[in-house]
Amino acid sequence: MESRVVIKSQKESDSIMSQKSIARSNVIFLTIFIVLVAVFIYYSV
Repeated sequence: MESRVVIKSQKESDSIMSQKSIARSNVIFLTIFIVLVAVFIYYSV
């Protein structure tokens, strides 16, 4: 019984970690995209 609870909490923490890493990669991607757009606008003006 206790081992099942430990496995369940481990799975929940793993899913939370994967969600955090996905959010972090999305933030990095958005930052790079915004920088590229800003550079493009800066040089086109």
